[in-house]
Amino acid sequence: MTTENQTTTNAITKRQETHVDVLAAYLKRRESNLAQYARNSVKTETLIRLAVYESSKQSWMQKASPESVYASLIIAAQLGLEPSGARGEAYLVPFKGVCSLMPGYRGLIKLAMRSGVVKSIRSRIVYEGDDFVVQYGSAEKIHHLPLMNRELLEDERGQPVDPKLVAAYAIAELTDGVQQFEVMDGWQLDKVRGASAQPNGDAWTKWRDEMYRKAPIRRLAK
Repeated sequence: MTTENQTTTNAITKRQETHVDVLAAYLKRRESNLAQYARNSVKTETLIRLAVYESSKQSWMQKASPESVYASLIIAAQLGLEPSGARGEAYLVPFKGVCSLMPGYRGLIKLAMRSGVVKSIRSRIVYEGDDFVVQYGSAEKIHHLPLMNRELLEDERGQPVDPKLVAAYAIAELTDGVQQFEVMDGWQLDKVRGASAQPNGDAWTKWRDEMYRKAPIRRLAK
């Protein structure tokens, strides 16, 4: 590596470190204020730690203002959701140049359970090859038998590819024992993705299945 390239790399790294440090200090100064919005045992130090971690990993967050990150954490605190892609409760995503909070499917389930009306709720993805039947009418039900030990598919370059998505569904059991479900075909799910603000953003590319599982939960909640 030439001296010029090394200097450029060091400068970029320094800017990244500076951004993370600035954000961490900005949020830390407002931790007591953030605590006033916290609900359902969510910990403010955890919210700040997760936001700083995402900032160190996501290049778009280096351009987002600390104010917008803080505003997103206030919403997360009010909802009692942790913005972590790994947990799927909520995501920090870019929207029109600022940081925004987007609840994930696990977050929607968590909120539904807190309502006191829903006893349980679950969502599943249906892939090509699964034994899947939906019955409507006087006795509505879903039959889903996933294909186990699925053969790994590869593209023309020999790279593994995800199996074809056929549908997604969500089933909710209410506290009175009544069950309700919502099924969405693949084309409906693709339409939801196409209508989103960031159809090719991190949420859809890194956590595709989680986003598709979220769609029928949102429709069921309506």
